[in-house]
Amino acid sequence: MTRLIRLFNSSKRWESVATHMLQVLLPLLLQKPSLRSKNRERVKYLNKRMEWWKHGKLEELISECEAIQKRLKRPVKTKEQSDQKAFCRQMLQGQLKKALKIVNHACDINGKHDITTDIKKKLKEKHP
Repeated sequence: MTRLIRLFNSSKRWESVATHMLQVLLPLLLQKPSLRSKNRERVKYLNKRMEWWKHGKLEELISECEAIQKRLKRPVKTKEQSDQKAFCRQMLQGQLKKALKIVNHACDINGKHDITTDIKKKLKEKHP
């Protein structure tokens, strides 16, 4: 890092590249190999990445970090899934009012419906 800062300060030729390299250096070198990695494993990976950095093997460094990022990605829950889970949790806890708020929030219709002949017909089909 010190060498990159010195290049930035002293050389006009390296000035624009040095700051970008400095911004990329830390995340690439210090990325955890896995979520539950131990210190010994982190040190091993850091030493390996430092060697790659010194020898200019940036492709290997970036490809390893991309592979780690793919492994670490967790599936993103959709809004619908989280609403369903929240509704079930509230119902199981006996909190009907909170559960209905979740349903009403997800639906664009609030309150009670006007009773039309179509609604009466559907209700009679469901509840004879």
